[in-house]
Amino acid sequence: MDKKLIIEIDGDLYDEFLSMSYTLKVEGGKEELWIPLYPNQNIQNYLLDILTFCGISFKKLLSISNYDDENAKERYLKEHHNKLIKSTYKLNPLLIKLQGNIILSNAQDSNPNTPLGLWRHDENDPELHKRWEKCLVNRWKSKEFTIYLDDEDDATGEEVVEKLCNILSAVNVPFNKCKTNENNILETKVIDENKPVGNVVKLSLLFIYNKLEDEGFEGVIEDFNDGLEIATKSIAMFLDDINEEFGGNILDNVIFKGKSGNLLKFPDDFTNDEWDFENEQLYVLLKKEIDPDIMNQKFLNLSEYGFYADFMAGDDIICQGYDYGEYDTGYYNPYGDINGYILNENSDEYDQAKSILQNLFTENK
Repeated sequence: MDKKLIIEIDGDLYDEFLSMSYTLKVEGGKEELWIPLYPNQNIQNYLLDILTFCGISFKKLLSISNYDDENAKERYLKEHHNKLIKSTYKLNPLLIKLQGNIILSNAQDSNPNTPLGLWRHDENDPELHKRWEKCLVNRWKSKEFTIYLDDEDDATGEEVVEKLCNILSAVNVPFNKCKTNENNILETKVIDENKPVGNVVKLSLLFIYNKLEDEGFEGVIEDFNDGLEIATKSIAMFLDDINEEFGGNILDNVIFKGKSGNLLKFPDDFTNDEWDFENEQLYVLLKKEIDPDIMNQKFLNLSEYGFYADFMAGDDIICQGYDYGEYDTGYYNPYGDINGYILNENSDEYDQAKSILQNLFTENK
């Protein structure tokens, strides 16, 4: 199951919230990176902004150590604690620079000299506010966050950077790692493999059986063996259609669950010995994460197919059936009990499928 980046923020609440430290870690993981904040970093949240503009989503947890008003504390925690911060920006690498201290920024940095000017509205130029908004976003993209090292020692810095990179790698976040050489020239030392970070989707293809019956295949199981070619073409067409609906976000590599129980590559291992004409199950991997409600609507748009889809919604795997453009039973069916379609079993198979697909993706790069 996908792991999340967790950012724990410890601070004090008086007239405003003052952050005292960040702790970065992986959901369910043991490794942590504690980042103490200096006075000039107490109010601004450049680190959170930089992560957001890098397309990185994370869960924010708050801890308030000192405060004046208990009620104010509870209100603040209710509004800001345990919140999933989902970025709407395109994923791009986080730039990690070791220059005595450690500096984090957006690797796809914008021009830091972009003028902001004064916000103004012109009814004769309705596009003006969009240009100003873009200008504002570009300025925020150029911000930097510094992790200060007490002794500014390269060895200590390397250890901190390594721990940070381990955490980012565990949640499939791309990054560029750089340091200065003896001549104080910035050199790129490590660039990650930029693995896909989207979720696995399991698809149970009910339409295959109907397609074979339409083609005249019926009766005993053996009669369906000759339908393998038709099934293969139907699945390929379905994958093309789903990839188009998802804007090219589906990786070319696809695996299916064979009768043997093994996860095999489609169409290479799709044979009469392995395929299941009654309930064929595929696993596909998204190149980037998509909101589950949006995924649901896209699946509903595939009105030429009947299938079930298991996919991530927050921390859960949910199941929803789609009956040729209408809801079948499932999580989004307005007349059902959603708790019955939150799946807790078979997460090992889900994780195994994602591992296989990511390895296939890396091999074909």
